[in-house]
Amino acid sequence: KRLAAGDQSVRTGMRYGAGEISQLGRAFDEMAETLQQRETERKRAEAEIHRRADEFAALYDTARDLSEHQDLPTLLQAIVDRAAILLAAPGGGMYLYDETRGDLHVVVSKGSPLPVGARVEPGKGMAGHVAQTHQPLIVNNYRTWEGRLPQYEGMPIAATVEVPMILGGQLIGVLVVFEKDETVRQFTEADARLLSLFASHAAGAVHNARLLDEALARAEQLGLLYDAGLTLNRTLDPRVQLELLCTIATKALHSDNTSFFLYDAAQNDLHLEFGVGLVQEKESMRVKRFPLGVERGLVGWVAQNRAPLYLSDVKTDPRWIVTDPEIRSALWVPVLHDEQLLGVLSASSTRLNAFTSQDEHLFVLFSNQVAVAMENARLFDETRRRLAELEAVSRISSALRSAETFDEMLPRILDEALAVLNSAAGSLILYDPTSKDLRESVSRGWFTDLNSSSLRASEGIAGHVFTTGEMHLAREFAQDPLVQPSALPALPAGQGGACVPIRSTQEIVGVLFVSVTLPRELTASEAHLLTTLTEIAGNAIQRMRLHEKTQRDARRFAALHSIDIAISSSLELSDTLNLLLEQVVDLLNVDAADVLLLNPITSTLEYSAGRGFRSRAIEQSRLRLGEGFAGRAALERRTLNAPDLQSVGSEFVRSKLLAGEDFVTYFSVPLATKDNVLGVLDVFKRAPLTPDQEWLDFMESLASQAAIAIDNASLFEGLQRSNIELALAYETTIEGWSRALDLRDKETEGHSQRVTELTLKLARIAGMTAEELAQVRRGALLHDIGKMGVPDQILFKPDKLTEEEWDIVHKHPTLAFELLSPIMYLRSALDIPYCHHERWDGSGYPRGLKGRQIPLAARLFAVVDVWDALRSDRPYRKGWEDEKVLEHIQAGSGTHFDPKVVVMFLDMMNKDE
Repeated sequence: KRLAAGDQSVRTGMRYGAGEISQLGRAFDEMAETLQQRETERKRAEAEIHRRADEFAALYDTARDLSEHQDLPTLLQAIVDRAAILLAAPGGGMYLYDETRGDLHVVVSKGSPLPVGARVEPGKGMAGHVAQTHQPLIVNNYRTWEGRLPQYEGMPIAATVEVPMILGGQLIGVLVVFEKDETVRQFTEADARLLSLFASHAAGAVHNARLLDEALARAEQLGLLYDAGLTLNRTLDPRVQLELLCTIATKALHSDNTSFFLYDAAQNDLHLEFGVGLVQEKESMRVKRFPLGVERGLVGWVAQNRAPLYLSDVKTDPRWIVTDPEIRSALWVPVLHDEQLLGVLSASSTRLNAFTSQDEHLFVLFSNQVAVAMENARLFDETRRRLAELEAVSRISSALRSAETFDEMLPRILDEALAVLNSAAGSLILYDPTSKDLRESVSRGWFTDLNSSSLRASEGIAGHVFTTGEMHLAREFAQDPLVQPSALPALPAGQGGACVPIRSTQEIVGVLFVSVTLPRELTASEAHLLTTLTEIAGNAIQRMRLHEKTQRDARRFAALHSIDIAISSSLELSDTLNLLLEQVVDLLNVDAADVLLLNPITSTLEYSAGRGFRSRAIEQSRLRLGEGFAGRAALERRTLNAPDLQSVGSEFVRSKLLAGEDFVTYFSVPLATKDNVLGVLDVFKRAPLTPDQEWLDFMESLASQAAIAIDNASLFEGLQRSNIELALAYETTIEGWSRALDLRDKETEGHSQRVTELTLKLARIAGMTAEELAQVRRGALLHDIGKMGVPDQILFKPDKLTEEEWDIVHKHPTLAFELLSPIMYLRSALDIPYCHHERWDGSGYPRGLKGRQIPLAARLFAVVDVWDALRSDRPYRKGWEDEKVLEHIQAGSGTHFDPKVVVMFLDMMNKDE
């Protein structure tokens, strides 16, 4: 049409060939196909977004719906219903994991042949596989799937997806959704992901519902226990109490029967004493006897073994005697009182797996109630005794918990024990494993007047109780045959009581005395209470000892660490020794300590550091090897001890230096390395001290640290001295080279020393550091070292040099670099010898450096070198006047010299004038 209308653009298009038009058409087709593909992908993505939105909406609705169900069976059914709706499937089911049996059992089956109650082991079948791997599993052709279980052969299931229900990494169960008709659908990974999300919500809901059920059940059981307690308070008739307790137990355990079988000690068998439930109708049971120790009869087995027994299916145990064919599960617990068998309590049900471990625990509690009912008359006295005991235990436990130290805890133990028994006199004595005797730790009343701070562990009442581990009751201590005759005069008349061993979980740690005044005597219940209190005290003492040992070890390790740090971070021996002595006095709990160092020249031990002394007289200590305790410890390289300095006499040669110190105990530890002895560590205490091996080991560890510190300091001092001597040798060598150069060139004698001093002065003005100044000095002294490679006929030529001769002279900086660079010590001093002939404008030699490319030291030296050279006489000219030299230097600013250096030099020279 456009062609017929004479459209000019179409006529123009007609000029193209048919091939070109065909290519253009294909391009348009490809473009259209691409656009169509993009449109298809856009629609697919949009559909996916809508699908995911629908899924999340469904999950939200499902989670909200699940939150409304608190009853566990209703919740489980709702989960399966919702899962089927979520995947638009006809049915599903749920397995719950049984932690007790370690398998899965079907709890819900919706439109499926899965039998409720059926069990599956982990790893078997789809559910077992999912439970074992914790991963979803899709089987879209279940009838041919090789892993199906035999009992599920022929099931009308075409496809199924099963996912784990996981909460906090723990398996709750397995959720199942299936399709009966393979033509309807196939499950996908997206279905598995969606179902997994739902299963995670469901797992939390199931867990919460279980917790709620358990809480309600426990509340019901606790309420029933409370009712049982009220029952015991309402009547004193054991028979009535027994009837009420069995009725409550039946209700609490949801059992069909609850029975009590009474033990007959004379015939060593049991018979039915009372029953609640269906068993009441079985009159034949009342005349039946159940002997102990026979192959059959579970009641007799429980009584014989005195242990609870639960059978989830009684028919699986050959010991079961059929008393009622309807009974399927049963629970038995022995009824014991003071370890004496009173009977057996039994609960049974017509249901399989009717009872749980919590039920067993609850039934044990009811069995205790039955025992209480049978011993009701004794119960009240026992309750009062136990109440008093528990109150005492509570008080002493609270008192011990509030104690923070061992010394604070011991008085509380004794005071609380005396308060419980209404006594005013007592003593707590602990065993000292170091001295292997009993030491009185704290006492009250007349025990404080006995003055028996130390007792042998095998003598007297305390020694007897400690050795045998048995309580000793004395009507009157002064008349007791176990009392040592020497102690009788100090014992007051009319005082009796008990001595009780204090036990920890591992050993007896001491004894406790409690005294009462006649005619009062401790009763059996008071003695039992005292035993309970001492057991608590023993464990508390043991814990406190372990706690203090842990703290002590931690402090000792920290001290050793701080000393290690001091040794590695400081080379000042005095600082390290002062820190070490501070730790020695503090952690060894001594009063003073000092370090004597061995003078290898005089072979004497001389005072180096000390702490804790009242005067400075100890600083005069001078001992030969082998002299006194310290000299012998160093010579023999072993620790020496004086338990009582007052009794050693002249053997302690420094007694005059320690006059007024009042020291009692003394240790001297050698400070030795593998090769030699470096000194000794002296430790003093103003009281008797009997340390254990752990204390001695720590003291020797501190001594080893001190030896390491001393050895390190000695090594460093020697190394430092060697370094100083080496540095002096280098400097002397450099100065010798400089003088040799000046002597070679008599016309410039003293030139190197002059330019060195002036350059250093200028370098200080420029702000160079001390280390940089040292390198400047060395470089200035050796600035012309390269001229050693210039022949004398050129160096001392009185006439002007030829161009070839100047080339040789210009090589002397390079010769200096080649001569000095292999010497590590002088490598940092090369700036001046190598670069002092470079010029600011780049016209210098040997490398033509320019501006700041020239090292600062060389720029400084260049000005000073020209200043001294122009003022000195040379073979080819006379020296210049100072004013002329200064004018020349100023004229060279910016070409020959660094302008800033010229300003500094001129300012320095003006100030010098």
